[in-house]
Amino acid sequence: MSYNFRDWRLDVSNVIGTKPKELDFVLPGLLAGTVGLLVAPGSVGKSFLALEFCISIAAGRDVFGLFSGQEFKKGPVCFLSLEDGGAVLHHRLYALREYLTDEDKANIEQNFDVFDASGRGFSLTMADGLLPSRAFIELEKYIEVRKPVLLVIDTLNRALGGLNESCSAVASKVLHQLEQLNRKVGCATLILHHANKSSVLNGNSTAQGIRGSSAWSDNARWQANMAVMSEAELANYEVDLDSRKSWVKLDLVKCNHIANTTDIWLSRDENGVLTGQVPPRSTNGGRTKKRRKGGEDPDVGDIPW
Repeated sequence: MSYNFRDWRLDVSNVIGTKPKELDFVLPGLLAGTVGLLVAPGSVGKSFLALEFCISIAAGRDVFGLFSGQEFKKGPVCFLSLEDGGAVLHHRLYALREYLTDEDKANIEQNFDVFDASGRGFSLTMADGLLPSRAFIELEKYIEVRKPVLLVIDTLNRALGGLNESCSAVASKVLHQLEQLNRKVGCATLILHHANKSSVLNGNSTAQGIRGSSAWSDNARWQANMAVMSEAELANYEVDLDSRKSWVKLDLVKCNHIANTTDIWLSRDENGVLTGQVPPRSTNGGRTKKRRKGGEDPDVGDIPW
């Protein structure tokens, strides 16, 4: 990389006088060349949702109605699975097939690369985060040729090679490394990560609800949080307690390049597939809610995916 500041200097007079190009969004608010985070407690469906993002980009349309049918930038996508192996990925992708047209399937075959990297010792860095790992160097070579629109890394902790996710220096180094890759290739990177215990227990959806160092959120340019419908939210919707976990809220908590958005509701079917739907509004705001038995955690644990 050149460190000649003359190469970095913008021609201000030209910039002021020339109408800019439209910003290049990969997902709503996620710019090409930047790093984003998808954050959720375990078993809420972040891997499924990330696969759906990838399929929609590969197909060039909002296949699952995640963003109210909004247009998707069409192009190649790479999904690096460090947590789940090929058998689990096969089940998930098979469950998504019924939403695809023949044209979608042809586009996906051409544009969608899924890598089973589970148990293969992949890490982004080595030497305590100072250097890119050999595995990352090989990934970079592949990405430079493939030139994807989006690279997904599932999940962050599995990609750190034992480094401490609570260390701000590690977060800064890893994100800088990915930003350099994005700048070189022109893609965006989406990292999947877990929410911290406090945000899960309190139901708070904020940028700081991420597990580990706050530097992950501070340095990323985009962040979306996922959470199942809370018991407190049941009063606003005609949803019973037994089906509460079938409703998942997607909250764009950090989205610097578009106007603030409302919460996005997703409905999850028995196979784990998420589709954009709005839960029916309650006509009785003060209706009585059935209570859970003491000691049961409302947001963690019993969803098989």
